[in-house]
Amino acid sequence: MDAAVNTLTSKAELAFAETFDRVKAELPGADSVHELRNDAMRGFARTGLPNRRVEEWKYTDLYARLDDAFAPPAGEGPKLTRDDVLQALGSELAALDCHLIVLVDGQVAIGLSEMNFLGEQGELSSMASALAAPPTWLEERLADGEMAPQNAVLCLNTAMMSDGVALRVAADVSIEKPIHIVHLHTATTPVGIATRHVIALEARARASVLESHVGPSSAAVQHNVASDVSLAEGAAMHHLKIQQESDSATHLSTWRVALAASTNYDAFQFVGGTGLTRNEIHLSFNGEHARGGVNGVFMGASEQHIDTTLFVDHAAANCVNRMVFKGVLDDAARGVFQGKIMVRQQAQKTDSNEMVQGLLLSERAEFDSKPELEIFADDVLCGHGSTSGQIDEDLLFYLRARGIGELEARSLLIQAFAGEALELIENETIREALGEAVRGWLAHRIG
Repeated sequence: MDAAVNTLTSKAELAFAETFDRVKAELPGADSVHELRNDAMRGFARTGLPNRRVEEWKYTDLYARLDDAFAPPAGEGPKLTRDDVLQALGSELAALDCHLIVLVDGQVAIGLSEMNFLGEQGELSSMASALAAPPTWLEERLADGEMAPQNAVLCLNTAMMSDGVALRVAADVSIEKPIHIVHLHTATTPVGIATRHVIALEARARASVLESHVGPSSAAVQHNVASDVSLAEGAAMHHLKIQQESDSATHLSTWRVALAASTNYDAFQFVGGTGLTRNEIHLSFNGEHARGGVNGVFMGASEQHIDTTLFVDHAAANCVNRMVFKGVLDDAARGVFQGKIMVRQQAQKTDSNEMVQGLLLSERAEFDSKPELEIFADDVLCGHGSTSGQIDEDLLFYLRARGIGELEARSLLIQAFAGEALELIENETIREALGEAVRGWLAHRIG
């Protein structure tokens, strides 16, 4: 390790550094990839885990919350069947007509995955195999540090990534069925997993990608997952994420999305579990007339901590961006939303807006919201809004006056609240699956 590792002081920071030293020779990749890994680990050594004095992390003190770092899974995991995977997903998602790619404890399960559907219409492989001789488009994307500031979580992911999906869709190709990337945790002991997806759509290509994270195991899993997405001119992508892991899991996610001219990017994130979640999204408008939307629903209970942090960079003119997030928090759960929109001087005619709303079901629940606008152009239409509160007692009385019981009435109002965001999902099957997830969460919490 670099001498700068001496700046690491916490047990978790030292454990990350020691784990990297122990496993780096076994991690996949050509010499250039291993050089990239070493550079990333040196970057982590310089910064350490972010704490509350770092503005972007003031509500999620990772230095204090991570008291240890777990080693990657050792040996082969359990032998699973496709039925095992579908059962873990639940009936609604299991019914989705899709191209299925399965990662079990961080490794692509080739026998359970559909890896040949692209043919000559692009490239698709596990990240582990792609890193052995990375094509130019992949290597450049991994090494790109300009779009999102290097941070400790992303540095750790780059250093420790063991597998994932490398996907390139050729120009003018439309993938009709969604590509469903399933992350399934089965480990019975604490493990640390780092996965990386790189998705590149060439000019006028179209695809839908769904990332599911399910963890029936009660073991403590530290999952660091990053998705790098780039859309060339005229490309379009639906990008969805469903997260339903155990209360003992830690989920640190980074999405980096680059949009060229006349692209259309439509994203949705649903969080229905996990003890500690940090979903960080960097969306860059690099070409004119691009459209982007990042929406989501997060639902927390017990002492769960759910942090959604977005940075939208308008670097080109005539672009449109919309963000709508809904949060439902019960018990002593805490929700965090940070959304910063930057409009650079050259990004005239920008139309960008964000709205986040928190619904608190308990007096102990907490919602911290920090929407921001930083505008350097003079011809824009930008805005942001944030609200938080409890269930409207007038609406509750209205339903109860019509013979609906209190618990059912509360459930209906919460479903309607979350449903305003869910309605933004275009795929009906996925929309219904998330609606079922909301109803399941309510049944467990409210009855």
